[in-house]
Amino acid sequence: MAQLTLDHGLEVLRGRSRVATFVIVAYMALSVMMTLMTLGLVGGQVNFDDPTQMDGLSTFASLTALGYIAVFLLSVIVVSMWIYRGHANLRAAGLDHLEFSPGWSVGWFFVPFANLFKPFQAMRELWTASHGSRDSAGRNPPPELVPWWTCYIIGSGLKNASTRLTDLGSTAYLIDVVGTSALLVSAWFLLRIIRQVTAAQVGVLTTSHIFA
Repeated sequence: MAQLTLDHGLEVLRGRSRVATFVIVAYMALSVMMTLMTLGLVGGQVNFDDPTQMDGLSTFASLTALGYIAVFLLSVIVVSMWIYRGHANLRAAGLDHLEFSPGWSVGWFFVPFANLFKPFQAMRELWTASHGSRDSAGRNPPPELVPWWTCYIIGSGLKNASTRLTDLGSTAYLIDVVGTSALLVSAWFLLRIIRQVTAAQVGVLTTSHIFA
């Protein structure tokens, strides 16, 4: 893949930020709907077990679940593309103190065990470098990063647990509700991170590149 100039890279980042914002907002809306539908399963208003008894609400819940999965997968793609471009812009700006490459800033999300902490470190580096600072292990992370990552880890863990504990019935549904809610909060903080990092790169990286 040809390396983009910084100006072109920043324009691409702005475009990807807009797309990511739209998809994440859609994901958040579907998360609220999924939470309500899951609570409907607990209360018995929604029934997936007997197809012959599927009413309008149950059918709508099924479509909502499919939409939730589809938008979640889409959000993984568009956010990964934004993260990649953000790290690539740091290198295009000539920064030489970076630990994470654009590829591995995304790739660490898919490596077992390492995905519990490496993506957080990569995002912290993206944040601090975009704001004109050097990342270090002793540096306090920006306030949005800790709740974003904490809620993401908790939400992902609970969602996985709920799929493995289906024999617990309503308890599994309630675990799923908490997991979905945690991921919803994580998505809200991610929106703030995307907007602020994009704005910082447009301002700080452009200025630093001009006077480098």
